[in-house]
Amino acid sequence: LECIFMRVNIHSHFHHEYLNLLPNVTKGGLLVIEGTEMEAPLPALSGRSSSGSRHWLDKIMNTVKR
Repeated sequence: LECIFMRVNIHSHFHHEYLNLLPNVTKGGLLVIEGTEMEAPLPALSGRSSSGSRHWLDKIMNTVKR
């Protein structure tokens, strides 16, 4: 998987399919958070565990929720 475009709702939890894909992303992509003006570039996550990816995403979401 070269890159991924994720559109997430700030009030929903991440879908497991996304988390399963993330460790295979080689070129990053874009995370769009619905209900906000925020778009976050996704770094290339290849080789990371899904828990590492989850931690990275949680950090972004916590930033947005403030």
